[in-house]
Amino acid sequence: MVLALSGVTGGLFGLLFERVLVVLLKPVLPGELPPASLWPWLWALGTMTVISLLVGLRPYRLLLATQPLRVLRRDVVANVWPLKVYLPVATIVVVALLAGLMGGSMLLWAVLAGAVVLALLCGVLGSDVA
Repeated sequence: MVLALSGVTGGLFGLLFERVLVVLLKPVLPGELPPASLWPWLWALGTMTVISLLVGLRPYRLLLATQPLRVLRRDVVANVWPLKVYLPVATIVVVALLAGLMGGSMLLWAVLAGAVVLALLCGVLGSDVA
């Protein structure tokens, strides 16, 4: 349900953004543009589904397997070592899929480098180091 709602919402935002770009770039664009196809929509929905499953399936399975009393106890410390393996593997899979899709373009690497810098900044700003 949430996945379908996010797909529809993202599609509507994409259409709105496309209209704004067409209006802004009208002086530069040729008079008649070719009609849009459904391939970008299918790629976007497929990518969103794969990334959602990669990121959310394992925590959901762990949550289902957790006993309610374990959640309520404060003296139990969670074992997070699988995340140290899972998150890098998921990141490598997503980057490999993007590199295969984009063909290793400079824009892809610029966006990925920006995501790394943003993650590092969030980590530094969110840490308790004083």
